[in-house]
Amino acid sequence: RFEDGPSGWSLYSEPVASDYQATAPPVACGLAARLSFEGISDNMQFYQTGFTLQPNTAYVFSFAAYSESGSDLGFRLHKHDDPYANYGLYNTSVDLDTNWQYFAFPFSTSSDVADPRLRFWFADHASEGDVYWLDNVRLVPDAAP
Repeated sequence: RFEDGPSGWSLYSEPVASDYQATAPPVACGLAARLSFEGISDNMQFYQTGFTLQPNTAYVFSFAAYSESGSDLGFRLHKHDDPYANYGLYNTSVDLDTNWQYFAFPFSTSSDVADPRLRFWFADHASEGDVYWLDNVRLVPDAAP
């Protein structure tokens, strides 16, 4: 939820200047995340930690996104600290355009899901000056039978 402002999310793009704002116009909720990058580095990510996952459980990861230039983005769910073990979503990319699109990815967690990090990845996709928008980011157990 970006309505709570920047708490819970971190933007990392050292040494490149970047900015994260919880702002309008959203696609689904009161506010959306606006991420801007003044340059390119080999480690550009927007991530959240401090949440709990259940082991060996079916989940659905979904979000809405677009980029003002049409640049794509990637995402991954993994252990927050080294050795960065995969927790079910591994280096997946989506083809963005300049309008809001919804994406949903069902997956199952591994048996060890301690200390997770959900991260959006821009380093392989963004161009200098790119602006990305994210909204309605959800990671929920899959209720499908």
